[in-house]
Amino acid sequence: MIRTAIVLVCCLIGLVACKNPRGLLWEGFAQQCLKKTGSNDTFFTVMQNYQVSVGECYKTEVNLDNLNTDIENFDSSISARKAVFRRTCPLYLNAVRCLDLVTIEARKCLESKEQELLESLRNAIPEAVKLICKNDGEIFFSSEDAPRSCTEDIGYFLRECEERITDPSAFLHISTFSQNNCDDLTAYRSCFAAKLEGCKGHRWLEVFDLLYNPIIKATPCKV
Repeated sequence: MIRTAIVLVCCLIGLVACKNPRGLLWEGFAQQCLKKTGSNDTFFTVMQNYQVSVGECYKTEVNLDNLNTDIENFDSSISARKAVFRRTCPLYLNAVRCLDLVTIEARKCLESKEQELLESLRNAIPEAVKLICKNDGEIFFSSEDAPRSCTEDIGYFLRECEERITDPSAFLHISTFSQNNCDDLTAYRSCFAAKLEGCKGHRWLEVFDLLYNPIIKATPCKV
């Protein structure tokens, strides 16, 4: 279940950034990098870091052998929870720095408003990790109202709800969102909230909103 934290944070970094790198968002980003920097070098660096370097950095920060052992042997007793979450959560927080390998380069391809949003999302991610880790991972085990099956399906819910985003490339110019783009964002959140409600995992919406709210704030959308 600890892997769920990774999946959720990954999929929320850019809302639709977990789509296939060959999708519309990445194609638009490549064009914008070329226009902004005059070459494809920055885009290729971002892609290299996104696909390879971030993962390697993460493996360095979080001992995957120990993590897999924790997952395989995990039980939900209070003492076990404390031992695992108090050991691993600081590692997750340190691992957030791995995202800088992407964000520092990506800034070169973005306009000022989008740079501000990227920084806001980067700063919100540690808060999301802290919320997931709060009270030794209470969000995973708080009650029967948040069953394991719901937690394990979060990544699937997010990817399925991405279908509500009809124009992923619009996220490259978020400050000029149209009403249709705003409606897409609202539909995305509503979809995710409904799926969480269906399996009584609504507390995960608090984590989602830590990253969703900066996006809404950066847009002309009225909520």
